Amino acid sequence: PPLCRPGVLCLLAGHAWMVCRYMSDELDLSFLYYFSAASQDLLEVRINGLQEGTSPALVYHWLHHDQETQQLHKLTFQSMGSDHGQDLRVFAEAELRFNASQAQLRWTNSVAEEKQVLDALSVQQIPSVLTARAQNFLRSLRT
Repeated sequence: PPLCRPGVLCLLAGHAWMVCRYMSDELDLSFLYYFSAASQDLLEVRINGLQEGTSPALVYHWLHHDQETQQLHKLTFQSMGSDHGQDLRVFAEAELRFNASQAQLRWTNSVAEEKQVLDALSVQQIPSVLTARAQNFLRSLRT
């Protein structure tokens, strides 16, 4: 095998530079926000180490986790701002308003105007099984 570190370019037997075939498939992730309730979690995840100029849509990902089905899906980000002292994120599927202690999620396709309340938690509190699911999910989007 070539002498190289995972994820870097290396010289294979005097041939042209190519990406080392022993690359780690782990993404370098930073979790920016974590909101949780009894039935769902919401995460904002950044993929680090991408090429400069990469579209923010490929760097930042808002993931909704349904705790009952254990499924993740990516929300379609549209805009961000603040309103009345709360941060605001607007997605095609939902609107999220949050502060340091809680978040309110309102699905746009919901018949009722029901807002779901989630606790704002430290990203250090994300369960390891959820970080692994996020890693696998985001890796699957890249293939």
